[in-house]
Amino acid sequence: MLRVRKLFVGVLSLVFLVSLLGTAFTASISHTFSNPVKIEGWLNQSNLYESFIDKLASDTQKSLSSSYQINGLNNFIKPAIVSAFPKSVFNQDVNTIINNNYLWLEGHSSSPNFKIDLSTVKHNLNDGINRFVQTQISALPNCTKAQLLQLQPSNPLALGCKPPSIDLSSISAQLISEVDSGSTVLSNAQITAANLSTKNTPHSLYYQKYPNAPSYYQWYLKMPWLLASLAIICALGILFCSARKRRGIKNISIILLISGIILIVIKAVTGAATNQLRDAIRNNSQLSTFHQVLINLFNKIETSIAKVDLEIGVLYVILALILIILLLVLRRKSLTNKPPVDNSEAGKPGSNQENVGSSNTKQSKVLPISYVDSISPIPSQSNSSSPSSAPLLKAKPKSNNRGLIQ
Repeated sequence: MLRVRKLFVGVLSLVFLVSLLGTAFTASISHTFSNPVKIEGWLNQSNLYESFIDKLASDTQKSLSSSYQINGLNNFIKPAIVSAFPKSVFNQDVNTIINNNYLWLEGHSSSPNFKIDLSTVKHNLNDGINRFVQTQISALPNCTKAQLLQLQPSNPLALGCKPPSIDLSSISAQLISEVDSGSTVLSNAQITAANLSTKNTPHSLYYQKYPNAPSYYQWYLKMPWLLASLAIICALGILFCSARKRRGIKNISIILLISGIILIVIKAVTGAATNQLRDAIRNNSQLSTFHQVLINLFNKIETSIAKVDLEIGVLYVILALILIILLLVLRRKSLTNKPPVDNSEAGKPGSNQENVGSSNTKQSKVLPISYVDSISPIPSQSNSSSPSSAPLLKAKPKSNNRGLIQ
């Protein structure tokens, strides 16, 4: 029975350790990703907007045909996009996308339901392109007859003079069409969850490709509480299966202390690795802006997770120290309440120690068989009125006691 109890204590101790670590890891990840405001803050503080503008300007410039490839236009595209799509509007749209996706994950909607209206952005960008065309061509002098004979209509924005029959509206419309077609973002007047994917294949949308994501997300939010409940059950099982309650409390405190130390060490290791990665990013100038945004976002996520793990690890260590102090207090209390032993009572008659000692030292003497022959009957000393009394036997001792059996 004792071996079975020890086996149960060993198994429960292992499950207790795993559940403690699992509670810390799931709680830190859940705390990091369950708050959309925190994710929005990280994205707003990062260089996501700058990366988006650089990517959008690069795609726009690559989409322009050779007839519009001039230095003035390339230098104009990026400032025009920044003016048409300011950072405040971009951050607001990003927050809308994040909030609606969290509503989908939490089960409040069947799919992410957000609409980002880009009509104002496109209108502002088109106005900027029209102004650029007007400024670029209106500043040119009128063409002479000799210049008209040498004109090549392949690049209207690279003309050295202004022809009398040039149509500024058609040039602006052609340029705006190429800008819209070259940008995957500005090609739609609205951005929704349905047109985020560039693939037209079935189930290409992320919420269709992962329909069980909300269920997994909701279950994961419950995991810290489930693992914490399992840890409490294992602790109670260790306490009741131990041969002594103090031994059970000691085992629980040791496991708590080990779990806390493991979490603290993980925080130290991940913190050092994060610092090295941050220094490597600063020294590497070849990384694109978007890659730097991803790495910075990863560092913020890792820092948040490690911080929560550290806090839970310190909590485990504090609980272990409290249990150790409790054990010391109980041990001192038991020693204080134990009655003292009075050695002066040991030699008194009737004492337990004397009775025990005398019973151990006494040796029973058994008469030998040859000694029975010397026993003669003794007349009864009782009154004659009691004839039924049995005669007593009187033993005659011999001088030789060799036959006695000690």
